[in-house]
Amino acid sequence: MKIALIVIGAIVLATIALFIWSRIAYRRWRKRFDGLPPDEQRKEQERVYRAHQ
Repeated sequence: MKIALIVIGAIVLATIALFIWSRIAYRRWRKRFDGLPPDEQRKEQERVYRAHQ
C-alpha cells in the first residue's frame, strides 16, 4: 500500500512539474516573440505552423 502511494505521489509531482515548466517556457517564448519585429514574428509563426503540420 505504501509503495502504491509513493508511486502515485511521484506521478502527481511529475505532472505538476511538467505543467509548471510548460507555463514558464510559454511565457518566455511569448516575451521573446513580442519583442521581435513584425517580419520576424511572421517568420516565427510560419515556423511554428510548419512544425505543427
